[in-house]
Amino acid sequence: MEKSKIWEKQAEFIHFVPYVNCPDLLEKAILSTCDTASKGIGVIIDNRSDLTLPDPKDIFAGKGDDCFMVFTPDVPLTTAQTMNLMKKLATEKACKFFTWIHGDGEVAEGSSLVLIDEVERANAAAEKWGCIFTLYDIYSAFNMEACRAVGDWDWLRFPYYFLDNDYYNRMRCAGYTCEEFDWRKKMNVQHHNGSSSTIKNDPVRMRVNDYLWPVQQRLFKEKYPNEI
Repeated sequence: MEKSKIWEKQAEFIHFVPYVNCPDLLEKAILSTCDTASKGIGVIIDNRSDLTLPDPKDIFAGKGDDCFMVFTPDVPLTTAQTMNLMKKLATEKACKFFTWIHGDGEVAEGSSLVLIDEVERANAAAEKWGCIFTLYDIYSAFNMEACRAVGDWDWLRFPYYFLDNDYYNRMRCAGYTCEEFDWRKKMNVQHHNGSSSTIKNDPVRMRVNDYLWPVQQRLFKEKYPNEI
């Protein structure tokens, strides 16, 4: 299926997989959530700064061609900017929600639709949910109604870390829930390498994070003095 055909598909949600490095882990994330992408619209966000790394189209060639397309921003985005892009694209397609999996996440084969089932249950029950977690937000869903109410992820203060803590706090303050459901009985979600695979596989990114982490932490403390 051509990229344009995938984007033209009508669906209630988009499933996103961001990619910076670690092509071997990207393949696991893609293959483990093909069922989700097939039910919605699958989009890989190509945030590579090193173009010598494998092209995501080559990574899923013959494996996810019929459910994933690649979106390449004009420039590589930070984590917060990537989340805002997801929100923007989901808005463009008039989606009710979107899902995403970390580039170093993996769901047990054949179980990725358990999350979609939980979203459908919450919608049928008219619950005021903001985001639904599995292993925290490694594989998660976001309600577009809540995202519109809360606004964008804070790309200025929290470009890489603490953006999640901030956004979920803002969702809860707006009256939306952000909780894990009882997913462990029905599926297995992994976060490879103990998290942060992107910076662990790039010494420059790791060095940048060493400097930025305390700054972002201080900004978070100023905003939420009782939390850290």
